[in-house]
Amino acid sequence: MVVEGRSDLAEAEIFERAMKYFVGTLQMGVVSQNARAISFESNQGVVNVTVDDDGPDSVIQVLAEGVEGEVREFMNMVGASIEG
Repeated sequence: MVVEGRSDLAEAEIFERAMKYFVGTLQMGVVSQNARAISFESNQGVVNVTVDDDGPDSVIQVLAEGVEGEVREFMNMVGASIEG
């Protein structure tokens, strides 16, 4: 599943909320992290969050397998309007 959206939050804030939600709440582990993306994994599934700061807002792309409902919850948490 791929979900894309835009948020008024800055890139750093989106990644901070991703860490709190996927690691803190869902108990997923961080597989990899760089300036633009972070990946999580657990026995529930895998998630990759990519953020591109695009002017006044941020473009978020989330690829997920096994945790699709949780991804939609995360997008709501960052105030993302889901596109497509």
